Amino acid sequence: MACTAGAFQACRGDNIALTCNNSGTSFDEVQCAHGCDAATGCKLCEASQTVCQNGVVATCDASGAQTSTTNCPLGCFEDQPRCRDVDPSNHLGTYLDMNPTPPDLDMSSGDWYVLNDTAGTISGPQSMTVLVPNYVVTQPSGGPKLHVYVVNNLKLGSVYITGPAGFDNTQSTVFLAAGDVTVSRIVKLDYLAGSIANPTCSGAPGYSFYAQANGAVLGYGGGGGGAVASGASGGLVDDGMTSPARVGGTSSGVDSLEPLVGGCAAGGFDDRSTNDQTGELVLYGAGGGGALQVTSRKTVTVSGTMAADGALGGGAGGSILLEAPVVRFAPNSKTSAVGGDGTGCTPATEFCGTRGKGGTSTNSPTNGGTISFVTAAGPNASFFAGGGGGSVGRIRVNTPTSSYSADSTAVLDAVVTTGALKTR
Repeated sequence: MACTAGAFQACRGDNIALTCNNSGTSFDEVQCAHGCDAATGCKLCEASQTVCQNGVVATCDASGAQTSTTNCPLGCFEDQPRCRDVDPSNHLGTYLDMNPTPPDLDMSSGDWYVLNDTAGTISGPQSMTVLVPNYVVTQPSGGPKLHVYVVNNLKLGSVYITGPAGFDNTQSTVFLAAGDVTVSRIVKLDYLAGSIANPTCSGAPGYSFYAQANGAVLGYGGGGGGAVASGASGGLVDDGMTSPARVGGTSSGVDSLEPLVGGCAAGGFDDRSTNDQTGELVLYGAGGGGALQVTSRKTVTVSGTMAADGALGGGAGGSILLEAPVVRFAPNSKTSAVGGDGTGCTPATEFCGTRGKGGTSTNSPTNGGTISFVTAAGPNASFFAGGGGGSVGRIRVNTPTSSYSADSTAVLDAVVTTGALKTR
């Protein structure tokens, strides 16, 4: 007769369980080392014992009756009768352990803001505020500080994640979930949530000066920020002189996202000319995308949108790290960390160069457009070349098999890498 493969049917005597065979056509006799229980089949443990076998933790009472079983999605620990646990990236397991029964966090309705302030305030509709266990952690391998939130089940709807002001004080965001994580609407990362800026990975600032011919203002476009690759260079104003382009920033960060670092800012702007030092130098311009890590002991399901895109003006794409026993990208979902387009005009004009395009999963960032200086335009004219686009950012997925499921309509617009989920 037909049966479900592996299903227990009945005990035969004290030590034999009748179990459906792999083809589901009949029952096999299975010898039970600890005896057969009429309700559950082969007992996994002796009296007053807890064991972990074949991915199941079982506890027996003093009479030898099996009182509880727990499936272990990550298998059994080698030398202890317990399931293996998730070991979150960036050395954060201790914060899960400190909170054995964390609260659920439901941000699926209305608009929510994760502020990453000193208190770890999460603000919702009607001025509602929520506090869950949270910690500010210094990354031992460098990068922005991490703001870590510990929850049970996590539901993300319309959520805007920001952080303290200033490129030197941004914070990457981490959610550690004991339960399931779902993304149903739009989760957007601001540059203050983990973007970085430094003279190496940020583009060179754009530059302006007065044309010697008639005093018109000429402006070179700034370079785009770096992430997976270098940012693109800014354009020039062709006035017959040889001038170097404002180069893009070099690549930054690592694919594992350890440390958890977002995209790099674009170059700012220098309006001090050789003969006039009264202007201002702004080293850094548009911010890169922020950085987010979501670690779950169970599942992560993205049904909506997650965006760590670089800002318009040439910011590099940021970073999104998702890790769990199961990670799914549902139909029509979108997860992105693209570079921002540079400064300029689209379409270009006589006085304004084309914006460089930001990098995507399929295209490298492009240089800002160069334009020509026209002497006849007069001394009050301004000519500004386009700025370079920012580099594309990263998506990282860690699971036990280094793989994930994605519907054919799901979009992952970044450089995507996978790794093995660490356990402990």
